[in-house]
Amino acid sequence: MKKIIFFLVLAPFISNCQVSKNIIFGIDLNLDWYTLTNYSGLTYAEASLESKSNYVVIDLNQYIDKIDEKFLKLGFSELLLAFPKKEARNLNELKPEIFIARIRYSDYSDYINKSPKDLENILLLLRDEFGEAKLNQVRDKYFNYKWSGVYYDIALTCREDELAISFFYLKN
Repeated sequence: MKKIIFFLVLAPFISNCQVSKNIIFGIDLNLDWYTLTNYSGLTYAEASLESKSNYVVIDLNQYIDKIDEKFLKLGFSELLLAFPKKEARNLNELKPEIFIARIRYSDYSDYINKSPKDLENILLLLRDEFGEAKLNQVRDKYFNYKWSGVYYDIALTCREDELAISFFYLKN
């Protein structure tokens, strides 16, 4: 009986960690290459040959109408998916492993003027969705925030040397 009461008390806290498995701001990372990109197998094969990493990274432009507006309003200039390199014949089953969103600034002045407010807005949204960051490194000209859950690891970085804020969602 005590175990049941204990579970009932903790269930709301556990379930609040992430509402659904690998659906981030309207982007369903459980979907396949064709559904998320609307690109052909030939596009995947070409991108796979060009990529030196273990991933094929592709824009998310075809899926943008399904992304939550509150996320889009943050001003990310790049929305990318990283699919693992595999045989092209299985693309209807190939799912992305990483979602990347990035704000790039045109120059140092643009970065200094805009990045603090942009970072604050992104952090507010992420805290609402995932709670407080588990690891927070603030160093001169570099900020790093991390969240971990059952289905994901998230990193948010703000780097002066890159003149960018980058958001990474990695599926577990």
